[in-house]
Amino acid sequence: DKYSNDDTLIGFDLKNEPHGKRGYSGSTCPTDIAKWDESTDENNWKYAAEKCADSILAVNPHALIMIEGIEQYPKEDWGTPDIFNAPPEQSTWYGAWWGGNLRGVKEHPVSPKAGKSQIVYSPHDYGPSVYAQTWFDKDFTEQTLLDDYWYDTWAYINAENIGPELIGEWGGHMDGKENQKWMTLLRDYMINHHINHTFWCLNTNSGDTGGLWDDLGFQQGS
Repeated sequence: DKYSNDDTLIGFDLKNEPHGKRGYSGSTCPTDIAKWDESTDENNWKYAAEKCADSILAVNPHALIMIEGIEQYPKEDWGTPDIFNAPPEQSTWYGAWWGGNLRGVKEHPVSPKAGKSQIVYSPHDYGPSVYAQTWFDKDFTEQTLLDDYWYDTWAYINAENIGPELIGEWGGHMDGKENQKWMTLLRDYMINHHINHTFWCLNTNSGDTGGLWDDLGFQQGS
């Protein structure tokens, strides 16, 4: 209500980084971590996002609704336990960054009652300085990143015109090494495919990524 007539506020990111991993082999799969299917379970992020989107759009029908991804998506079904530190060919789940996995959109797009025209999918994506994901194990290129992670996790949404996309978080240390290489590849991919983004971050208070003020040589207070 407060912002319904404020044209400087154009959208709402519903929740930061829905995530969670399934229980490892031999343990019980938790039911309180983010999943993505057609159920009305309270931990179904798709269902929760649709309810929240309808509530917002009932008050502000012109707002954009940013939908982040989840962390894991099953290769078989949601009841399958994970395997601890499994190599990719043995894993029972497709992994991703927190808020990064939008595989579910292909079969289960977010469809609020108000319609999908306001929905913007917004994955988070990071480089090896945040965590050494398996897709960084090789001398990675744009094509290997697409093959191993980007395309089926989030890039297909834009490439196949399924919906608008905004990379809600990306960034990291400009280290002149692998992380900066990843940043350059993602930057160029977004430019070439007309994908918008918001960079994390400008300030210097992120332990995971540092900040541009540090990388560009600015000193606090200057």
